[in-house]
Amino acid sequence: MEYHYYILRNGFSTDKQKLKEGTFIVRIPNHFPIDFSDGNGPFKSLRALKRYSPILKLLKTTNPNRAQQIVEEKNIITSEKLIATPKGTEFKPAIVDGFIHATIGRIKRGDLTGIHFFDPEKVRILEIIEINETTRVFKARFEFYDVKTKKWIEKRAASTFFPKDWNLATLLMECKFAFDKLNEKDLINSKIKSLTESNIEVEIII
Repeated sequence: MEYHYYILRNGFSTDKQKLKEGTFIVRIPNHFPIDFSDGNGPFKSLRALKRYSPILKLLKTTNPNRAQQIVEEKNIITSEKLIATPKGTEFKPAIVDGFIHATIGRIKRGDLTGIHFFDPEKVRILEIIEINETTRVFKARFEFYDVKTKKWIEKRAASTFFPKDWNLATLLMECKFAFDKLNEKDLINSKIKSLTESNIEVEIII
């Protein structure tokens, strides 16, 4: 697959091990035509970006350490999938965290946390325990593919999954709806319940 390179002034990574928010370089499949309002690109190569980007040129003057870090391969963000949302839509950090929890989860001491979105490339269902015929939400035991170790990991506890026909864009907007409806008066023991636009109840840990 061929990629184009972009540099963004105000970006962030969902990978907690990467750099903190700020200027980032992203690598996106070249069949996605994108015009970032707060960035430079597309560039056909990292070399071209380093040579011609006004943003990187300015960053070398204002923050040379950051400029050096973002061109390192380990800090370049590769995006294989993009989510289209209405122009001007804003997402609070908590919404992004919730989206990450549902799609990527986290591995702690050999076990998984999160994962509530069914991606057939990453989720292998072992047993469906129950299904809500109205909302199409289902509970299942499953394995998740860890791209870092290239191994399948079984989650010890079953997860509740959103409907199988949801795509990433649907999940993101449903998460946003649920977070926007939060009422702090309903907070109990650091947990709060809300509803998605599809009337699915979710429990959010604050």
